[in-house]
Amino acid sequence: MEDRRTVTLYETLFIVHPERGPRMKEFIERFKKVIEGQDGTLSNVEEWGLRDLAYRVQKQGKGFYTLLQYRSSGRAVEELERNLKL
Repeated sequence: MEDRRTVTLYETLFIVHPERGPRMKEFIERFKKVIEGQDGTLSNVEEWGLRDLAYRVQKQGKGFYTLLQYRSSGRAVEELERNLKL
């Protein structure tokens, strides 16, 4: 039986603390390596910049938003979520 991995288009939106905004390129590169490490491909990155949050999170009213669009298996999503929590 052949091992077939389903490749699906995923989107992940993450928000970074305002003080860590200058390190955004570093975060994007780290997440790109996670996706590619699971045989996925990053197809689009949209940096939305500093925006208001819908409600305060840990006393913060703003955050740096970034949208990642990629094709991969579900394993890459699990690994990316694990890294985002760190």
